[in-house]
Amino acid sequence: MQNIIYPFSLILLFLYNLVDNYGLALILFTIAIKLITLYFSAKSKKSMMKMARLSPKLKEIEARCAGDRQKYNIEVNNFYKSEKVKPTSGCLWTIFPLVIMILLYSIIRQPYTSMFGLSAEQFEILKGGLANIGVNVEAAIGAVKSVYAELPIAQVVHENWDALTALAATDTALADVMGSIHDINFYFLGINLAQVPKFLFFMEEGVWQSPGLWNQIGLFLIPILAGLSQLFASIVSQKSNDSVAQGSSSAVGTTKMMLYMMPLVSVWIAFVMPAGIGIYWIANSVTGMIQEVALTKHYRKVYDAEDAEKARLEAEERAREEARQAERERRAALGLSNTANPNTSKKKLAAQNKKPDKPPQKPLEKMTPKELREYAEELERKMSSEGRTETSDSRVDDRLYARGRNYKADRFAQKSADQTVAEPQEDVDEGGEEDMTVGDT
Repeated sequence: MQNIIYPFSLILLFLYNLVDNYGLALILFTIAIKLITLYFSAKSKKSMMKMARLSPKLKEIEARCAGDRQKYNIEVNNFYKSEKVKPTSGCLWTIFPLVIMILLYSIIRQPYTSMFGLSAEQFEILKGGLANIGVNVEAAIGAVKSVYAELPIAQVVHENWDALTALAATDTALADVMGSIHDINFYFLGINLAQVPKFLFFMEEGVWQSPGLWNQIGLFLIPILAGLSQLFASIVSQKSNDSVAQGSSSAVGTTKMMLYMMPLVSVWIAFVMPAGIGIYWIANSVTGMIQEVALTKHYRKVYDAEDAEKARLEAEERAREEARQAERERRAALGLSNTANPNTSKKKLAAQNKKPDKPPQKPLEKMTPKELREYAEELERKMSSEGRTETSDSRVDDRLYARGRNYKADRFAQKSADQTVAEPQEDVDEGGEEDMTVGDT
């Protein structure tokens, strides 16, 4: 146990030496622990918010599996796996402040054996040194419980630190002990944080005339402030958690009960333990509220962006499905089969599924002037990209094929000339003509 306590005691001791104020050191200790565990707290908060957003879908599963508990558990487990969430991951780090409080409780109530690591023999040497300088150790401890016996000794050591240091110059054993401890002043804002608050202090005789009246009032107020800070932290946590409004009636009832139970537990803890624990509890609740608001705001933006992206993908998938359905209906109307050819290769099928069929071209006579111009420009770009050129005989203004795609102005004249050149000339047989003339005669 000492091996677990020791690192935290070093942190508290470092902070105390840094600020020279025990109460402020406890507050900084709480902030340091929050920063150390921020990563895990963020994961816990993220999981809790994810569960809150999945609550409506869990209700749908519950309604669908009404009466069949086994089926419900199977579907819920499959749903959690598909969403990649762990329902219990958000609860682990909620108990971490309690663990720290238990460790801090040991450090506060036993500053010498827990924080400085003194043995029982060394602690007795320290008490002997106090007795040697004239301090009544038994009177200093008084009626304090044995578990808190080190606290009044620590206060007496603080008050007689110079005298003990001078005595240690002639006492080797005491010098060894004094070299292992530090001078600690437990007062914070005039309140001795080493003392345990009293619930009915105001009923003690002569308390209102005693010089330590403010100390008693402050000790009484610390548990009250601890309970109020815990109440506000619980309210902030519930408002930031959407699952409160979406949960079942039993869950809402449990949440409301915890809303009032935790502050009462905080008040009780702060009244039965040294006041330093109450300071830690107040600081933990305040820093917890700040952390809760910051993490909620951050992850709400993250989940809103994820939901928007998910909705966009679902809308695109619905649009693609509607397009596929429309294509199936069109093919059915044309009497075409919607069943893939079993002889088609997988590569070709994948290409067909990846690239939708090109829509059929609209007949030219049904195209609007704008569509005709766009069609002509597209053909011209295609021909230009293929290295082909088109004569301008068929163009009228910006209409590329106004006179017909294959129109040529000199088509027929050129053809007549070609035929004339290719046609053979008949030779005149003058003798024959004479023979024909003679014959005819």
